[in-house]
Amino acid sequence: CLVATCLAAFTCLASPAHAQSGYEPLEQRYQQFYARRDFAAAEQVARQWIVKAKREENPAALAFGTSRLATALYEQHRYAETLSALETAIPLEREYLPGFLPGDLRFIGATLDRLGRFDEAEGYFHESLAAYEQRFGAEAIELCPVLYELAGTYVTLDLFDEAETIYQRYRKILDAQKPPNLRQESFWYDGMGKLRAYQLNYSEAERYYLREYELLVKQFGADHPDVGQLLGRLGDLAAKMENYPLAEQRLNKSVAVLGAMYGPNSLPVADNQTFLAEAYNRQGRYAEAEQLARRVLRIREQTLGADHVKVAHAKLSLARIYHWQD
Repeated sequence: CLVATCLAAFTCLASPAHAQSGYEPLEQRYQQFYARRDFAAAEQVARQWIVKAKREENPAALAFGTSRLATALYEQHRYAETLSALETAIPLEREYLPGFLPGDLRFIGATLDRLGRFDEAEGYFHESLAAYEQRFGAEAIELCPVLYELAGTYVTLDLFDEAETIYQRYRKILDAQKPPNLRQESFWYDGMGKLRAYQLNYSEAERYYLREYELLVKQFGADHPDVGQLLGRLGDLAAKMENYPLAEQRLNKSVAVLGAMYGPNSLPVADNQTFLAEAYNRQGRYAEAEQLARRVLRIREQTLGADHVKVAHAKLSLARIYHWQD
């Protein structure tokens, strides 16, 4: 999933007047910090917003501020805290900010997906999709982000036919856009690449990902974090097709881009070092693979907690390395 998705992917950036009145300085500071990707500072502004809303007994502002807090936490990969914030915001939004509800229903689905709770995520995506359809119609471009998330969850659950159907609907919406919506085109190619990779059709997956790469570089430049994430997926595909020099080139570039944006001990870096460890393991470079796999496990345990599905995956990766050494 693309990690650098902006706030607008989940919630409406324009504050409703009854949630914003009297909060303009806080909103301006939040947007400034977010634009600079200083998510810890944005989090603190959101917490100030919540304190003010509670003091003034303003439920609409409380819902809005809590949604802002959830977004800042999500960008820091603190998914359990994000979920807690959204579980507070959504009941308030149902009553006081119905315009925010479709986006935050999608947001809680995406958060549950990151937490490995895929069946629950699917339910929220369907509710979000129904809300978007009611507001915009069944063929509106506004449906595409939630279609992307829903199809991605189906792919993870190995429900490939369901995912294919969703992507066909997504494609039909995109084909009707004049001029083309390049951002949503990028997401569609990303989703199709993931689907084909899960189906073990690596050459076709690479074709989709390379087209996505062209679109992302055109829109954002080669050092954007979405490009970094994509290079990780392309590196993993190259390794699976046993083109190890190309795999290492792509993966090292991915780690460099993501490390510059998020820091060397971040989850995006660890996720792509997983691919690099696997590439080393396939080549019999077991010591290098083990070192990276241990690092990934440590970062995931510290960031996600010992019970997260990604921690279990990291332990399995380490076990595979030990197995191949024996």
